[in-house]
Amino acid sequence: MTLEPQPQLVFAEVTEAFRKKVSEAKALSISVGVRHGTLEQGYGSAIFLKIIMVSESILKITDAREPTRFQLDHFSIGSMARDLVEAMIMLGYLTDGAVVDDVKRMRRTVLNLHDCTARYKMFKAWKDQEQKRGFRNVMMDLRRELTANPAFRRLPEERRKELMSGKVMYLEGMRSIVRNLDWDGDYFDGLYTYLSTYTHTSPMSYYRYNEHGVNTEAPSDFQLAFASTALGAATLAVDTAIDRVRALFPQLHSE
Repeated sequence: MTLEPQPQLVFAEVTEAFRKKVSEAKALSISVGVRHGTLEQGYGSAIFLKIIMVSESILKITDAREPTRFQLDHFSIGSMARDLVEAMIMLGYLTDGAVVDDVKRMRRTVLNLHDCTARYKMFKAWKDQEQKRGFRNVMMDLRRELTANPAFRRLPEERRKELMSGKVMYLEGMRSIVRNLDWDGDYFDGLYTYLSTYTHTSPMSYYRYNEHGVNTEAPSDFQLAFASTALGAATLAVDTAIDRVRALFPQLHSE
């Protein structure tokens, strides 16, 4: 199968742009080092490290030894690009310095309750009674902490019930965080829907398999185009994460 040069060219250019952005992120991570003076800095550094590691895995997939004959795993590129977007969102959420103290505490409690609820369900399914009881007790403590929060008490009753369930991770929703990170909301909605189909093996990811000419030796135009779209999103996610980490460690600017 002979590929048109344009998809290959775009793929090469987007890959190189992503590679440079990842190198910038790695250099910043080295500069940050172990400066974890606050909880936000500690969590932010951990998420930033994940972003770099996932990015490195993407680059390994795009490493073509021959320009026209290699296995391009566009499925995994799409899934990992979505992972980067989600990590960027969490990083932005945890490092948002524009919220008042009551809301900041409520955000953290909601996250902790979501985490604890997931652990409770996991150990309950695994029949680990000791762990299940322990996390159930912590869930009760976190719910009491929520009810004592003035910002929580100001919420409508229905919303309070949702938060108490432990199913909610982001207090204001992902789209709100994305807007605060200066991403276009419509672009995010379309991108997240598209990449999610590859993460969850939804029909969109395989219904047109033959039509798209998916090939394990010479990637089709579609594979290159999809991978380029995913890499473009990944580059934007890493770039946004870099900005957040720089803001999280302002002392770096004076050194």
